[in-house]
Order: sequence, then C-alpha cells, then structure tokens
Amino acid sequence: YLLPEHMGTCNLKINFSAHTDLNVKFQSHRS
Repeated sequence: YLLPEHMGTCNLKINFSAHTDLNVKFQSHRS
C-alpha cells in the first residue's frame, strides 16, 4: 500500500517540476 502512494508522490513531483519548468520557459520566452 505504501509503494503505490510513494510512486504517485514521485510522479506528482516530477509533473509539478516539469510544469513549473514549462511555465518559466514560457514566461521568459514571452518577455
């Protein structure tokens, strides 16, 4: 039960950092 939750958290962190990276790139590109 603990493993899937940990994997989900890992996935969430990766998705979040990727989304943030995209936002930063978009902002700097727009400026």
